[in-house]
Amino acid sequence: MNAVVRTPRRRLLVAAGAVALVILAGFGWSSLSRDGWSAGSPAPTPPGAATASDPAPPTSAGTDGATGSDGPTRSGPTPSAGSTTGRGASTPAPRIHPFANELSGTTRTAAPSPTAPLKVAEGIDGCDHGYGDRNICVPWSLPAGVTDGCAWLRERGYPPLPVQNPRDRHNLDRNGDGIACGPGD
Repeated sequence: MNAVVRTPRRRLLVAAGAVALVILAGFGWSSLSRDGWSAGSPAPTPPGAATASDPAPPTSAGTDGATGSDGPTRSGPTPSAGSTTGRGASTPAPRIHPFANELSGTTRTAAPSPTAPLKVAEGIDGCDHGYGDRNICVPWSLPAGVTDGCAWLRERGYPPLPVQNPRDRHNLDRNGDGIACGPGD
């Protein structure tokens, strides 16, 4: 098997070929623009193709989406077959499938929302929510070696927190005023 050797000359030829392709693509694009088509404008309509000004072909009752047994009643304009949008793309007449009208069976209603609060085990999320608001997370277990929990919490930006749980797991309300790590604690 022959391995492809990448020499500087070969790289130069590949680069020159890529540049030539880009230039040719640019000339092709400009020739399309000269022929009456450019980016952002609709493509020219081929001879014999339907346009938006052509009358819509007749439709049978029940299949045009307005009335009939094939679908529900719809209001508003419906595109006709052969109408054009965008770059000359033809929009087909709407087809409403009748399978939704054939549903049968018993209708079930939703059960009422539960009103009882959800009981979640304490500390399941790693937080002791007995301090501050429910969005405050005092760690369930302070790190090993921490002797002053209030100093550790203050270092991390915690303000004095109201004690929501009367048992004060971390003993952060030493003076019993209901504020953990407050004045006098």
